[in-house]
Amino acid sequence: MPQLIGAKLRALREQAGWSVTALAARLAVPPPTINELERGRRTSALPQYLAYLETLEVSWPALAALALPAAFLQPGQEPPLWELRRCPMPTCSQHAAPSTGVTRTIDLPVRQVARFRCKACGRQFTRAYDGSLREKPRRPQIQPGNPPPVVKPAEQIAQLVMAGRQGLPNRQIAHQLGWGEKTVCAYWISLRLEEEVHRAQARRRAQEVQKRHAHLRQQVETILAALQRTDSVITLQHVGRALGRNVDYLQTVPELAILVREVAQQHNTVLRQRRDAELEACVIRALEGVRAATAPPSMRAITRQAGLDCDRFQVTHPALYARVRQAVNAERVARRTALRQRQITQIHATARRLVRQGSPLTYTGLLAAAGVDRYYGFRDRLIHEVLEQWIGDPEPCD
Repeated sequence: MPQLIGAKLRALREQAGWSVTALAARLAVPPPTINELERGRRTSALPQYLAYLETLEVSWPALAALALPAAFLQPGQEPPLWELRRCPMPTCSQHAAPSTGVTRTIDLPVRQVARFRCKACGRQFTRAYDGSLREKPRRPQIQPGNPPPVVKPAEQIAQLVMAGRQGLPNRQIAHQLGWGEKTVCAYWISLRLEEEVHRAQARRRAQEVQKRHAHLRQQVETILAALQRTDSVITLQHVGRALGRNVDYLQTVPELAILVREVAQQHNTVLRQRRDAELEACVIRALEGVRAATAPPSMRAITRQAGLDCDRFQVTHPALYARVRQAVNAERVARRTALRQRQITQIHATARRLVRQGSPLTYTGLLAAAGVDRYYGFRDRLIHEVLEQWIGDPEPCD
């Protein structure tokens, strides 16, 4: 039933002279939706059916009473000119029977012919509506010394010979003389100049290639000289972009790619060394600043002060990161040693004062009076030894 309704809709559309694109624009839907409606491939399409009929000004009863011609009873099953869709190549897989692998490119009903293309072998061919192949009449192949197919003035022939011996391309010669390119080629054969002209054209092409390469090399050298005066890294992509080409263009010119890589390696090495030296100086300044601060030093504090990301710094400069890490650890050890020495001095001074006052000495009392953290004092071996010297009991008690 959906296929029958779709066929009737298609018949009404074609009778009204509407194209699929125009009707889709009127209904505000994409053209594939119209195709699916007419092929009966959409489910729950009643609202779209009604909108379709309203646009064509046809009622639903009129649609039901419509009698279809035979051509509309099998929409979408066989494409137009189905019997002609056979590839003429005997070795092609689309040769034996009509196939959807052969597509119609041009249909000329006035001439009763159609143009097709085979997807399997790529052959393009023309068939008449009766199934016969149509081929263009071809001129017989000209032989050296034979008269040319088209007679031209002697003056133009002289210009032709001079341009050919100069190595100008056939297309350029044809354009200058107002000839066809095939006529030019035919005259080369007729005048027995084909091989001579081909050699001249090959030499001219080689010379033009050399000129282009020399000009391109000069451009590349100019760009490299300009980039070397900057603090930018040189890469093949940067040079290709500066040439106004694709970023991978220099990959197609190996000798210039080698030149760019050599210059880039030297420049980038010097640039990297200078940047590493600047980075090292910046990190050292940050380390000195952290050492002067009261807060304990840390890698993240140093890299933050230097304007760096700590994790990226560790990945990109592992050797410098290790040196700074070693310096941070040494600074922490030195700070802990100095703090311990100050605390030991405070404990001795506090113990002497308490003894002069006649106060009893206890672990927690002595640590509290000296201003030393109890947890740190009990677990530091040197401080605990100092406490034992004054108190004599290895176990802390109140």
